[in-house]
Amino acid sequence: MHIHKLPDDVLHGILQHSCYFQYPDFYKWKRLLLLLSICKRWRHLAIPLVYNRVYLSYYDQSEDTSIVDDEPVETIKGAKTKTNLDLFVINNCASLARYADIRILFTSNAFKGLNQTIERMKSVLKTWSGIKTLSLTLVNDVYFVEHQVTAELYDAAQINQLTKELYNLIPGILNLRLKGSRLDRTNKHLYGKLAGYYNNQLKQLSSRHAIGLSDNIYFAQISKLDILLNSENGYKLSQMCTTSLVHLNIRGVPVNYRWASFKTNNDVEQIVFPHLKTFNISYLSSTPSVDRTGTELYNNGRLKIHFPVLTKLHLWSPLGHCELLASAIFPEKMDTFDVLGSSKTMQVLSNMRIPQVKKLYLNVASTTSNIRHATLQLINKILENSPGSKKNKLIIHEDSIQIDPAVIEWSQLTLLHIGAQINMDIALKVIAKLPNVDELTFYNFVAENIPEEAFALKNTSGCHNKLEALNSSITKLMLGHNELGHSKDAVITVIKYLSVRLESLSLFGAQVAFDTDMSEFVNDYSHIYPNLTNVTFRLLTAKVL
Repeated sequence: MHIHKLPDDVLHGILQHSCYFQYPDFYKWKRLLLLLSICKRWRHLAIPLVYNRVYLSYYDQSEDTSIVDDEPVETIKGAKTKTNLDLFVINNCASLARYADIRILFTSNAFKGLNQTIERMKSVLKTWSGIKTLSLTLVNDVYFVEHQVTAELYDAAQINQLTKELYNLIPGILNLRLKGSRLDRTNKHLYGKLAGYYNNQLKQLSSRHAIGLSDNIYFAQISKLDILLNSENGYKLSQMCTTSLVHLNIRGVPVNYRWASFKTNNDVEQIVFPHLKTFNISYLSSTPSVDRTGTELYNNGRLKIHFPVLTKLHLWSPLGHCELLASAIFPEKMDTFDVLGSSKTMQVLSNMRIPQVKKLYLNVASTTSNIRHATLQLINKILENSPGSKKNKLIIHEDSIQIDPAVIEWSQLTLLHIGAQINMDIALKVIAKLPNVDELTFYNFVAENIPEEAFALKNTSGCHNKLEALNSSITKLMLGHNELGHSKDAVITVIKYLSVRLESLSLFGAQVAFDTDMSEFVNDYSHIYPNLTNVTFRLLTAKVL
């Protein structure tokens, strides 16, 4: 069927897909204007899709080097802006705008740039009531940010005035996205004040920047919260409503984080997230001194945090802080249970009831010396306690954990990454214990203890006895090499030996210190090992892991 004969709803769906891009991009938006010039029908269907995004980027002329002379820019009081506002005026489409992307970049004073941006939008339309999503990025120049370290260079009255004017200009925001340099202290106050204006209506709040929220903000309608805790505010959040939360992502969490912000009643022993589906929590990689007064997470073991419908948990704690795991009550079944921690974290997991999950991810990033030797047994126990999981991933970055093949019982694993030193002898014994692993990575493989039979591959293929295949389902094997002390011949022998014995292999990646072409080897031996024709070799001098 010719595209012009498609029904309006089908053509609208195609155009809608063409107009979507996850991240705001002024130049991609400009290319969409071509859709409006095809014919009247396309223009009628595409105009609401194309003119739903307002872009306005403000730059100091003296600071910005990204704008070239042939770009469509206009000058506002000594600064340059990139914007599509004029096209909204020409086509009378301001009422169609649903998304605003405002960027104040590389300026000596971002507040000044924001003020001029507000005035520019007012000149087109006094109130942009149709806009529901605001993405705001404020970046001062480097000197201004560094100078704030020793001085508080913001004016509270100016912040109040700016946020009030922005709220009056775009009053209907439901989704607020805040970005900027984490070192820029002044933005914390402006972002916090702006979130406060919208707090009774916001459905989503996302901030890669720490924001300063006052204690009287409740966020009664919030369903998605992605926030970096503010160290200057004692890592406190304002009072949060747990009732409507569906997605929660908290970053920069101290060890003894106080969960009082999420308490919506006087019950000191439990917090309930009745509709939360996804929970991401990232602890600090250091241990700051934080006021522990008030309701705490652990609360002497009494406080319980209920997640009755949680489907995805991602916990990142490189120092092994796992008070949340000790206090949480999870549902019987979940989709993903993803934990990065230390041996201490593995110890806690081994003693708790892990939900029946589709995907269990364990990432051992660091250890403490007194329980390092027991880490492998702890992992065995965790896997044993989660028999229903279909996809189990284990990543051991800690290179001090010695892999003892006699200890591991990892038949359930589908992915394994190991950071400890592994030689051929240990590698073969580990592979024998991994019947279901699809992807295997040894970050620190050493070319020693190579079986004598491996060197038979140096001979001509005509007088070579076929090596027995390993009982394995590995399709992707990645080796990181420390080439010091190992000859080129030894490394190549390892690669050839493993590639012929792993019949299910489809990708073999290795970091080597020399250029290597395996095509001659494949041609010579593929009649004995047909699986070689299915293997893609990525043997590169650059890191491939």
